[in-house]
Amino acid sequence: MAGAPSERVRLGVDVLDAVLPRGVYRNSFVVLAGPGGAGKSVIVTLVTSAFMARGEPVVYVALDDDPRTVVQNYASLGIDVGGFIRRELFAIIDGFSHRLGNYRVEYEGVVRVVEPGELEKLPYTLVDVILEKEMSGRGLVVLDSVNELLMTYDRRRAIDVMRRIRAIVSKGNSVLTLAVLHTSTAELAEFLRSIEHLVDGVVEVEVSGEIVSEGGAVRLLRVRKMKGVLHLSNAVKFYIGDRGAVLLE
Repeated sequence: MAGAPSERVRLGVDVLDAVLPRGVYRNSFVVLAGPGGAGKSVIVTLVTSAFMARGEPVVYVALDDDPRTVVQNYASLGIDVGGFIRRELFAIIDGFSHRLGNYRVEYEGVVRVVEPGELEKLPYTLVDVILEKEMSGRGLVVLDSVNELLMTYDRRRAIDVMRRIRAIVSKGNSVLTLAVLHTSTAELAEFLRSIEHLVDGVVEVEVSGEIVSEGGAVRLLRVRKMKGVLHLSNAVKFYIGDRGAVLLE
């Protein structure tokens, strides 16, 4: 049954559920931000897997990587995303493969292809897929990543695309949207601050510099903002293990 906009949904990943114990509203547009290597891809993989495992569909907008690499991210954590594709729980909007030229191939799970210069149409492409899959009030959309919008358009136009996705996907169809932003430069970190008032939530991750006994770097995750729900403002520590993000007590 489709959820109401006021329904909260847990994200299903220990490190996020620790700081968002009551979940987030389904009609939220949340930015997951951090520098390269901070663990954003792992968190996205785990959140999407948690949604699909409970029967909620995911639409993954792949702008940074080709569909094969997206699928490999799941395989690296022992997740059979192919099974979710066959159950029609995982769909990819491919905005990367145009770069491959003659090496471009068809991939299982791709339901739409976005060509160069068509990113401004992305909000409406998303709505088409949401309606086809009867996702209103359930499921998850991943935008990976906002940086591609910033590289394609000027800041004003990139923000306009984000605002339209928030309006017609998150608010209009009550589908939770998770937008990834790589903040490896001071300019991108400043961009994040400039859009905080335009989004419903901001979750930041970073590498702390500590090392755990297992040999991995300790990461920090904090919720900078989340409208309307209880959230802990203190950072929690985690590291990346064989099966994903491991919360440190």
